[in-house]
Amino acid sequence: MKDNHKKILTIFISAVLYSLLKYFLVGSQYSFLPEFVANFVILLGLAFLLYPVVSIFVSKKLGFLNIYFHSFFTAMAIISISVVGNITNDSDLLSESKTSDKYKKIVNENNPNPIKKVGDVKHEFLNEDNLYENYVYNYAIKFPEDFELNYGVGEYSQLKAYNKETIRQIAISSGDNKLNYSLSNQQANDLLKSMMERDVDAMVEKMKLKWKTEGSYQNIELLEKDLVNFYNKKFIKLSFSGTRNLNNIDYAFVMTDFITLFKTNIYQFLFESPKPKDELDSMSWENLLFSTMAGVRISEGITQ
Repeated sequence: MKDNHKKILTIFISAVLYSLLKYFLVGSQYSFLPEFVANFVILLGLAFLLYPVVSIFVSKKLGFLNIYFHSFFTAMAIISISVVGNITNDSDLLSESKTSDKYKKIVNENNPNPIKKVGDVKHEFLNEDNLYENYVYNYAIKFPEDFELNYGVGEYSQLKAYNKETIRQIAISSGDNKLNYSLSNQQANDLLKSMMERDVDAMVEKMKLKWKTEGSYQNIELLEKDLVNFYNKKFIKLSFSGTRNLNNIDYAFVMTDFITLFKTNIYQFLFESPKPKDELDSMSWENLLFSTMAGVRISEGITQ
């Protein structure tokens, strides 16, 4: 009888620990208690479903509790393998997926004009002072008033703002983050912190390789990597220097990318500029980064 009590206690403690671990590793947007209970019930329920199968391979003389004991740990193994298989390497979040294709298709379907102007479709809004809202990906950003906007060039750029005089530009990409669950703001912040600790170097190398392969930049060097905060939302900040060949002349450029996560999406805000010529130009560049990112909002409240 004592042995049965130990088995029941082992099953209960294991289910509790498993549910806690699964919530903190791959929890969804739901609050703790509903998700914990769901994980707990799913695990115990799957063990019951596996009971007839497991009973084929073990002696029925063992009795119900002993067979269920085997079923329980079989269920735990199956679910764990499934979870591990679904966890994406964090550095893969920045791989060359067609993140912006979805939105460009929406624009094409809703705007038949040959020249598509930003703000002409119902899924977004652009006012006169360059405040832009996107209702598909739930974000808003205030661009400098002397910047012009278009939908960018290529499949990876969803939106581009640029200044013809300074040759500075801001490119925004957003799309599926490749994870099989939705992130709350706190979970996104925790994951970004983890990415900074474990995967940022791999992310940097992938970005450098992408730019070199596309011919966008050469001689790329990482200047800074940091985790920054704007309005309680964390962003991975990566700053680079590089050269771009224009008319057979190599020009020095600086690039700063801000990366964040929200729900099932990943967002990148990439700033590019000729290398600042002097201290005043450098201050202007830093002010562009800060003032623009300070105006970024990503929230479920940004809807039509």
